[in-house]
Amino acid sequence: MTASTSPEARLLSGIRVLDLSWYLAGPFCTKLLADYGADVVKVEAPGVGDPARRLGPFASDAPGDERGLTFAYLNANKRGITLDLHTTRGRAILMEMARQFDIVVESFAPGTMKSWGLRYEELARHRPGLVLTSITNFGQTGPYKDYKASHIVFCATGCWMHGLGNPEGPPLQSAGWISHYVIGATAAMATMAALLVRDATGRGQHVDISGQEAMVETVAYDIVDYTSTGQPRPRRSTQVVPGPTRCKDGWVGLQALSLRNWQRLCQLMDTEDLLQDPRLNTGQGRIEHAKMIRVRATEWAKDRTKQDIIHRGLEMGCTVATISTPQDVTELPVHRERRFLAQVEHPVIGKMVTPGYLFRVLENDQYRSPQWRPAPLLGQHNAEVFGEMLKYSPAGLTDLRQAGVI
Repeated sequence: MTASTSPEARLLSGIRVLDLSWYLAGPFCTKLLADYGADVVKVEAPGVGDPARRLGPFASDAPGDERGLTFAYLNANKRGITLDLHTTRGRAILMEMARQFDIVVESFAPGTMKSWGLRYEELARHRPGLVLTSITNFGQTGPYKDYKASHIVFCATGCWMHGLGNPEGPPLQSAGWISHYVIGATAAMATMAALLVRDATGRGQHVDISGQEAMVETVAYDIVDYTSTGQPRPRRSTQVVPGPTRCKDGWVGLQALSLRNWQRLCQLMDTEDLLQDPRLNTGQGRIEHAKMIRVRATEWAKDRTKQDIIHRGLEMGCTVATISTPQDVTELPVHRERRFLAQVEHPVIGKMVTPGYLFRVLENDQYRSPQWRPAPLLGQHNAEVFGEMLKYSPAGLTDLRQAGVI
């Protein structure tokens, strides 16, 4: 439930989401729903919380359950409660709460919800039309459904690593946790599609998200290429020519896909003599002689700044860009003009600046800056949520707390 009255924050106003997910992919899914106005209630284990609370980086480089910057980003705009689902009483409370929600998102291992008596059929019996989104490593069914996974596993089994790295070297995984964000965004899209079906037919849905399948979808070109030709494409990190190029104050990315691109790039780099070399008139030829081209590009760029290169390159119609650092991203003029970045004031961390809306809605040809609520402290909204939805009194909450249920 956002504090902003922007048009984005009104898109899902009135939709309630019960968030049982944890770590990265599931919370990113529900973050997207919360950003666009859904009332998302995050459920965590009492005294323990989401493991992402203990995932760095930390504010001021000081670890602590309320200082994790990744958790604070992924859970902004949500309300937070604690509830022990390993207890019979906790599960009964959850079932009672589910009556008041449109969507439940969970990321437990397959079979966990069923073992707790919380399978979809039971939830839907209490809340007809409910959408349950289950996010797992390899889906709810199949021979891999019980396998563990992490970012490197998703990159490996999702065919990403096959395409990353020098063809003569080992496969490489992508940096960061991009797989979890791909999976989370896929889950958010699927959840909204199921909600549309619910609104049109009155029937709920159980959405089954396989993290590995979500990753494969992003490299479909490799799959269709192989099934058409019978030959897997080689790793091609070296096929971007010249590619990343060091300049006076950082790095720029340079590329020439077509002959026209190549002609413009040579004009930019003052290397028009290379246009006389017929070996470089094709993309394959430039790949085969990439080392020579990169030497010339580096020699040209070493005394020029990023802005000099970008300004002139864009004027000439070249394919060129700065290789942005996090500082660069926060200072890009396009982000200021589009009001992309969000500022959040967290009670423990202090001021945070984070990426803003994944997509924007124009209103009067203008965008409004996101104004988001900070991620909840552990159990911060217990009294508010349990009192509002289940009418628990302060004495009742004390009883639950003493029993270890919340």
